[in-house]
Amino acid sequence: MAPKEGTLEMAAKPYTFGCALAAALALAAATLVAAAPPANAVGARPVTDFHSPGLDHEYPRDLTRVGQRLFFEVDDGIHGGELWRTNGTRRGTRLVRNIGRGDESSDPDDLTNVNGTLFFTAKIRDGAETLWRSDGTRAGTRLVPGLSGQLRQLTAAGGTLFFVFDDGTHGRELWRSDGTEAGTGLVSDIRPGTKGSAPGGLTYVGGTLFFAADDGTHGEELWRSDGTEAGSSLVREINPGDSFLDGLTNIAGTLFFNAYDGAQFGLWRSDGTPEGTTPVLPFAADEITDVEGTLFFRAYDSVHGSELWRSDGTEAGTSLVRDINPGTKDSAPFELTKVGGLILFTAHENIHGEELWRSDGTESGTRLVRDIKRPGSGTARFHENQLTAAGGTLFFEAGGDGHGRELWRSDGTRAGTRLVRDIAPGRESSRPDWITSVGRSVFFVPYIDSPLRGHAELWKTGP
Repeated sequence: MAPKEGTLEMAAKPYTFGCALAAALALAAATLVAAAPPANAVGARPVTDFHSPGLDHEYPRDLTRVGQRLFFEVDDGIHGGELWRTNGTRRGTRLVRNIGRGDESSDPDDLTNVNGTLFFTAKIRDGAETLWRSDGTRAGTRLVPGLSGQLRQLTAAGGTLFFVFDDGTHGRELWRSDGTEAGTGLVSDIRPGTKGSAPGGLTYVGGTLFFAADDGTHGEELWRSDGTEAGSSLVREINPGDSFLDGLTNIAGTLFFNAYDGAQFGLWRSDGTPEGTTPVLPFAADEITDVEGTLFFRAYDSVHGSELWRSDGTEAGTSLVRDINPGTKDSAPFELTKVGGLILFTAHENIHGEELWRSDGTESGTRLVRDIKRPGSGTARFHENQLTAAGGTLFFEAGGDGHGRELWRSDGTRAGTRLVRDIAPGRESSRPDWITSVGRSVFFVPYIDSPLRGHAELWKTGP
């Protein structure tokens, strides 16, 4: 069986100031920088600074778009870690509600947009997680009663929130909520008893929620649910025992996933019926991305190594796009991101190292976008989970071209691939994180190492 790939996530790290003097110097430095943007600035600027002189703070995290507003969690040094919102202006950036008491943090987490309503988890008093909903106002931010414990995998499915919860009686099972006490409850007790079926990989596809679960009889297999007990059922037993489902992905209304059938770990597809759940490829596919009905993904074979492939959803219609790093060495395409009709991604080859590439699905149309680090000088040092499409532009963190790790943008051409702004001048890095698009703006959080510039700021590009 092919091994599963892990997911790397970068958590926001607190940066604590040692004294009020350092904080004051930081505030002065940041003010000077904001007042005099460098010549290469392309509209990147701070929205607001959450640091208060002499007080500890953390950086904004969990940036989540709901309509034309951005929600996030931050500790401003006064209220603790709480829920905030912004419309992209300093005046429009405000605390939504101080759920914790005083400076105690409620640590909002798993921010999830469900049809225009924000759901999230928060800790109150005894540290137990609870479920909350918010419309962006203090009065409209309220507890969903009846839940206290570990809530995981908050997933939007139409206008309903699904999640995994252990109520102490049924074990970890699938639950749902519409934000009211009456509309919140267990969907189905798939594995009776306190162990639970441990649902995973919750994925919404055209009115149906798919997930992996173990009912205690068939092992971990593919399940489906319409949100009711009667409408929750095993789709197909792919392998007696466990099928080790991985990478559940909605591609144009069809579910694709990797599974082990007892002989090999390969790519499957499903329409939610036993007969419509069939193998596609005899090998696994990772980072499956849809471009106008064509699947692009990373796959490994013993001849080419880990490279970029494409498929129409059938084995006959599946082929290698290009052997970017010739031979058995991997180019390991990563962060496949749709931008217009192209796929932009990072890949490694021996001449340029890891750099930004593009593909239109043909061998000749798959090529290096720009050698950001400079020819022969090594990798551009991309960061995981940071390639973000906004309209027809890709935003990402990269290091190179005489700069540290900063925010870059690309339209898929060499000329259109450039540094947005050198926030930490020279070879210092601002390490932009949580890159999130809202309308025509892109928000991000820079982490600046220098104690003279260590502010917990939220930045944006665009209008």
